Amino acid sequence: MRRTMLLICFLAAAGAAHSQFRLDVTPDEYRAWKGAVTLDQISVGESIIAMTPGCTSDGQLFMPRDTEAMDRPAQFLTRYRVERLPGSKVAVTIIPGAGSESTERMISDAMAGIVALTLQPDSCARLAVPLDRLFPIASINGHTSTKQMMDAITAPPSSAAP
Repeated sequence: MRRTMLLICFLAAAGAAHSQFRLDVTPDEYRAWKGAVTLDQISVGESIIAMTPGCTSDGQLFMPRDTEAMDRPAQFLTRYRVERLPGSKVAVTIIPGAGSESTERMISDAMAGIVALTLQPDSCARLAVPLDRLFPIASINGHTSTKQMMDAITAPPSSAAP
């Protein structure tokens, strides 16, 4: 009787392992299902609003091609207008949240965050985004280098008033 009970428990456990919820939808299928527009789908001269400033690889900033356009506005969050440029590049413009008190401060804080991001080598690899799925970022708010952006920041984060 004991062996029979052990056999039944073993078979029940083995069967349960094979009846787990299956993850059978690809990211592309999910985006198509929800009607998401990605950076890869828009034409040169068009733009999307994104939540990410991109990622780094080999000393450069990139934007993943599958970056999704936001489907609803974010009142207090910083967003990024990402415009497709000729030559498979993009330009990024920081958009402060509509409900923010200080637009200039919010843009400076976002630029400081991007400067900090540039110090993280190969964040694209940590996101598991292959190089052929990335658009190089040509500029951020018109700046083409980290030093230019640092010079444009109105006050470094460490000197910000509490």
